[in-house]
Amino acid sequence: MNTSTSQYHISNKRGLPINFDLRFPESTKPAPAIIIMHGFKGYKDWGFLPYIAEKLAEAGAITVNMNFSTSGIIDPVNRKYNVELFASMTITELLSDAKLVIQSLPNYLSDESWNGEIYLLGHSLGAAIAVLVASEIKGISKIAMWGSISTFQRYSERQKADWREKGALQFVDMKIGQQMKININYLEDIEKNFHNFVIIDSIKNVNASILILHGAQDKTATLREARALAASAGEKVELRIIENTGHAFGAEHPLQKPPPKAVEKVLIETGVFFGLEKWI
Repeated sequence: MNTSTSQYHISNKRGLPINFDLRFPESTKPAPAIIIMHGFKGYKDWGFLPYIAEKLAEAGAITVNMNFSTSGIIDPVNRKYNVELFASMTITELLSDAKLVIQSLPNYLSDESWNGEIYLLGHSLGAAIAVLVASEIKGISKIAMWGSISTFQRYSERQKADWREKGALQFVDMKIGQQMKININYLEDIEKNFHNFVIIDSIKNVNASILILHGAQDKTATLREARALAASAGEKVELRIIENTGHAFGAEHPLQKPPPKAVEKVLIETGVFFGLEKWI
C-alpha cells in the first residue's frame, strides 16, 4: 500500500513550533489516527520512528509523527541539538504540546480520511506522556507503550543538589559526544506537578486499551517499571516482554537495513493491537 506524506507545524504557547509528519494510507475508507511521541533525547526523525510511521501508514492508519517543541534537534541526520532549547524542556510543556496536536487534528484530517479514532504510540518518556494525555483527554481508545518509564523521579539526591547549585544538570550524549544540559525548571516542574507515582496513578484512570512492549534487557526503563505500570492498569493492559533486546529494541540512528528483528516484532504486535488491515 502506498502512502502520502506532508510536513506541518503548529505553535505552542511560547511560540515554539511543534513539527509533525502526517502520513495517509492509500485507502478508500476512513482510518484511525496514530500519534507517535518520541523519548527524552529523541525526535521524529530518530532511528525507527520514521520507519514505523511509514509502516503503520502502509498498514492502513493515518500517522502523525511529532517533535515536541523542545526536542532541540537542528540536524536530525547527525543528531545535533540546540542545547539551550533542549535545556528548557519541562514535562508540563511536553504534555501541553501533545494535547495541542490532538486538539488540532480536525484542522488537518477530513471525515473522508479519518474515522475519528485516536491511538497513541509513545517510546520511553513519550509513552509516559501518552498516558498522562489519555488520562486527561477523552476519546483516546488505544495506547501502545514502547519501553516506557514509570516515574519522572529518576535522579539521586546528590544529582538534584548539584542541579540546584548549578542551575542545570549537565551530561554528555555519548553517542554523539555533545555536551547537553537540562535546566532547573525541569526538576522544579516535576517536584511541583508530578509526584513519584503520577504515571502509575494516571494509568488507572485511562479509558483505553493499553499494550506495553518492553525489552527484557532494558537498562533505561527496567522491567520492574513495566510490571508496575501493567499491575496498576489492571485488565485493560497487555504486557509483552521482548527477549534479547533493550530500550531501543536494538535500533540505532540511522536505522539499520534491514531493521532489527525486535523492532519488526514490536511493530507487528502494535499493528495487530491497533487492528490495522495488514495484520488482521
